[in-house]
Parts: sequence; structure tokens; C-alpha cells
Amino acid sequence: MKFKWKLFIWTMASVTLAYCLSGSMMITSAFRVTYDKEVEIATEEHEIMQNTLIMVLSHLSKNVTDDVWRQVVKDLDDTSARKNFYFCIQNKEKSDLYQSYSMKKDGILAYNKDEGIGDTGVFLYTQDDKYLLMTRSYINSDNGKYYLNIIRDISDIFESRTNQLAIFYRIMGIIMVLTAGVSYLIAYYLAKPLFKISRVADEISEGNFSVRANLEGYDEIGELAMDIDSMADTLEKNFEELNDAVRRQEDFVGNFAHELKTPLTSIIGYADTLRSKKLDEEEIFKAANYIYTEGKRLEGMSFKLLEMQVTKQQEMVLKDVDAQYLGDNVCGALTPLMDSTGMELNVDFEPGIIIADTDLIKSVIFNAADNARKANESAGRKKVDILGKLENDKYIISIIDEGTGIPEEELGKITEAFYMVDKSRARKQGGAGLGLALCKQIMEQLGGTIEFESKVGEGTKIILTLKGKEITEEEEESEDE
Repeated sequence: MKFKWKLFIWTMASVTLAYCLSGSMMITSAFRVTYDKEVEIATEEHEIMQNTLIMVLSHLSKNVTDDVWRQVVKDLDDTSARKNFYFCIQNKEKSDLYQSYSMKKDGILAYNKDEGIGDTGVFLYTQDDKYLLMTRSYINSDNGKYYLNIIRDISDIFESRTNQLAIFYRIMGIIMVLTAGVSYLIAYYLAKPLFKISRVADEISEGNFSVRANLEGYDEIGELAMDIDSMADTLEKNFEELNDAVRRQEDFVGNFAHELKTPLTSIIGYADTLRSKKLDEEEIFKAANYIYTEGKRLEGMSFKLLEMQVTKQQEMVLKDVDAQYLGDNVCGALTPLMDSTGMELNVDFEPGIIIADTDLIKSVIFNAADNARKANESAGRKKVDILGKLENDKYIISIIDEGTGIPEEELGKITEAFYMVDKSRARKQGGAGLGLALCKQIMEQLGGTIEFESKVGEGTKIILTLKGKEITEEEEESEDE
């Protein structure tokens, strides 16, 4: 059953129950008060009649016969002249001596208390479609007990209750119709956002992650709508990232196949030439050198891929690395390479502690510096700066070149495996597009980041950000020792 109908039924049931209970209690309570009042009046009138009868009989002879009782009660009945007010007198055998209304013995509905002198019994009868209230008491006489019964017709209070119930049922019918209309509108209004949320969920399940509920509100339904929209945002983002990952994987496989195909084709061609033709020494050396060069490039590419796979699987144990010590090592290792290509290397690391793995961070700096050297060679420039500085709890290493620069639209792609901004230049310089991808992966494992700033024609700045701290006095003393 839909929520709208559940809400409608529960509202109708609650209103009906509340109205029935409250109306019934009010009518019953009013009837009870009226009935008790009738009983009280009947009891008081009975006692007055009883006392009057005793007083009249006391003035008569002591030997009061049944005929005397009959006559006295008849006279009282005649003098009362009240409508719906009846007398009945019975002797000690409870035989009727006089009665103005014949009572059935099996019509009793209610009985209040035993009859007696000063203690009037009250009985409720139904007879001939009438409700009769009878009060009874007995009077002691020389001839025994005589029972005085006074009967009152109280059908009007029962008829009044019936009329009240009829009016109540009519009003209840009107209220139920109005309640049904209002309940349906309320249920529809409250359930309408749920219908929209349901449609949004169906759309999402069918793969449409762009749809949103866009419902405003601070109740539970509004919060649910915002959660659904938030989930859709996350799914859309994840789906886009998944598609992007699939695209990158396809590009990786395609690029990898292409990177293998080009040198292998050349290797096979030169090897076939060496095998099938007679060549002079210069041609043999040229063919063998090309085979060697391309083989070394394939070897380097396989080592890089293996290193990327290994760094993914190994757990990093980070240690405190002295920044200036690292700078000296980097300078010493890179100087021969830079000198051989005519580059001017400037390494300047401020004092501080880098929290990293020494070998891995050196690998990242070497890769970045090698890229800077190649960029400078391509642009015909010479200067490469490697600078380090401590900023709060971060240590920032910058590798700056004056090379050709990278177009802004290419910056987000340069850390993808096999991606090369200038493929011809990269292959000419022995690159395979794996260096920066490996750098990014290492930096993520070190808990740091790698960022790029570049302007075409002016150069590129690679920024490595790692956790860092100041050198303590104890560490300075241990270094001095």
C-alpha cells in the first residue's frame, strides 16, 4: 500500500475514533446525569408520598384492612393528577390491592437497592416501548407489611438520548466527508515529494546521474531529498571518475602498445637487415647501435613500470630527513649530468626536517630535474634551480626550468602514464612519459602533493609539498657530532 493511502487511512481512523469516543462519552455522561437526577427526584417524591400515606393511616382505626389501603392509595392517585405518574399498593403476599398501571415481572432493566422503610428501592423497566422508573418501599401495619410502588414514565430522557445520537451520527457523517477530503489533500501534499524522490531514484537506477530532486525543506522528507541529491552528486562524480579511469586505462594500453611497436619494428627491421644483407662496418655499427639504443629505452621503460608497480604495493616507513643533507646529495648526484649537457645547476635548501623516505624523494627530484634539463635543452637555455624552504609544518621543494613551458590545457594530463606533451621530442630524448606519473604516485605514498606551474615560452615550476618541521636543538647537536 502506498504511503499516501496509509496516511489517509490512519488520519481517517484517528479522527473517526477520536470523534466517536468523545461524542459517545459526552452523550453518555449527559444521559447519566439526567437519569441520576430522575432517580433522585423519584426517590424524594416516593418518600413524601410514603410519609403522607403513613400520616393519613395513623388517623384511622388501628385495624386497617386491605380495602382501606386500597381506598387511601386510590385517593392519593386521584389527587396527584400527574401525567405519567402511577401508584400500586400490595399486601404482605405482594398481591396487588390497587394499581393504576400494570407492571410486567420480566421487563426489569436495572435495580438499584432493596426496598424498605426510609430506604427506597429503585427499579428500571421497559414495557410497551416505554421506560418506567419504579420506586418501592414497605410500611409496617397491624396486618403486616404493605408495599408501596410508585411508577414514573421516563421515556422522554431515553428519547432525548436517541435524538442526540441521531444528530451525532449525522454530524459525524458530515465530518467524515470533510475529513476524507482534507486528509486526502494533506496525504497528497505530504506524499508528493516522496513521489518525486522515487522518480529520481528510478532515474538514478537507470544510469541517469544528472537528475536531482531539488526539494527545499528542513523536515525528514527534505533531508531525505538532500541525501538523495548528495548521493546522486557522489555517484555522478564517481561515474565520471570511473569513465575517466577507463579512458586512461585504454590510453595506457594504446600508448604502451604504440611505445613497444615503434622500437620493436625498428629493431626487427635492423636485425633482419643484419641477418639478410652484407653490410660494411659503418652500416653494421649503425644498425647495431640503433638496436642497442632502442633496447635500452625498452629496458628503461620496463624498469619504470616495474618501479610503479612496486611502489603501489609497498608500505611507506617515513623518517626524518635533514633537508640540507638531502640538498647536498641531490646536488652531488645531478652535477655530472648537468655539466655534461652544459646546464647551470643551482641547489639551495633551507634548514629543516622533511618527513619522507630518502630514496623515494630523491627519485622524484631526479625525475623532475631530468625533465627540467630536457626542457631547457629543447629551448636552448641553461639554468635549473632546485630550491627548498620550510613553511609552518610543510617543506616545499621547487624544481624550476627556463624551458619551452607546458600549455595550460595539458597540465592536468602530464602525470598520466605514457602522456607526453611533445612526443617527438620525448622519444628523441629517450623518454616514455612515465617519469611524472611515477613522481605523482610516490608523492601520494609519501603523504605529499606534486603541483605544476607553467607558462609557454617561459618555463615550468614543479612544486613538491611534504610534511616538515624545524630542526630541534638535540638534532643540531647530533649533526655537529
